[in-house]
Amino acid sequence: MPSAEHRRKAQKRRRFLHATGRPPKLDTTEASRHVRWLHDEHGMSMESIARKAGVNASSVSRFYNAEDGGGGYRAVVEKVLRVRPEPPPNVYQAAHVCIVGSQRRVQALFYIGFNGRVLADELGFNGHISNLWRLLEPHRKVLSAVRRESIAQGFEKLQDADPADFGISNNLQSRSVGLAKAKRWAPPHCWDVDTIDDPKAIPEWTGVCGTPQGRYIHERDGVLPVCAPCWTADKARRDETGQSRYRKPEFSPAKLQALLDSREWSAAEVGRRMGGDIKHTRESVYRWLNGERKPAPRSLDRLASALGVMPEDLEVE
Repeated sequence: MPSAEHRRKAQKRRRFLHATGRPPKLDTTEASRHVRWLHDEHGMSMESIARKAGVNASSVSRFYNAEDGGGGYRAVVEKVLRVRPEPPPNVYQAAHVCIVGSQRRVQALFYIGFNGRVLADELGFNGHISNLWRLLEPHRKVLSAVRRESIAQGFEKLQDADPADFGISNNLQSRSVGLAKAKRWAPPHCWDVDTIDDPKAIPEWTGVCGTPQGRYIHERDGVLPVCAPCWTADKARRDETGQSRYRKPEFSPAKLQALLDSREWSAAEVGRRMGGDIKHTRESVYRWLNGERKPAPRSLDRLASALGVMPEDLEVE
């Protein structure tokens, strides 16, 4: 236990530091932000940052995990803020960072036809296909920052490339695409540079993914299968309004005619936009307009998608 003399000197020094505008403790908000920048953006591990700063790794970890700043000793904060980014020397000394963006990049490359053999060579796995597949395991949460950088560089190289140029046959390309579609992986064009690494972001297939309108655009444009956020949003809307996907809608021929008139479309034109057998669809549209028949729920959804409206806009109020 410190002696009375020691406590007196420590208190005297604290008063002196406050009087000279150099309080012994500082707010750690800036230090926390700096440590996260070094760790998340530049892949430096906690140990590397602590070694460069000349402080304990526990202090660096405390800064990284702090959410609302707090107080830290001036000497420690100043040493941490002086640390400059330094690339990790190898994969074992790099920081562990979020794996989501790397998984999305690999999945996107499968979607456009690349296979595991080529990706294991081009993305920094040194041809170890088993390590590539382990990266895609759902329970994985982190990976080395060095690995993340090599995957990002490979993705930039391959996202606009032709798999055939890498010796991948049409049959193997089809198998990769089929795998990606079965697992509902998103292609490169569904991601932006500011969303692909964001765990909360969703792939943008239609421009309105995650909304009820998204499912109709998926089906209208043949972007199948419908992505999970669009299914979820559509189901939530139906649950909220008490609708069933399989209920018989109360269709309004007058509303359909009004929408066609406002767009200056004929029955043949809306039939063409609905897809499928054009002649059969055109005849169905004529029957709907004349009140001879009512569209089934699935047909009503396709009709609404072709017109760019919600199914409720074609139903009797």
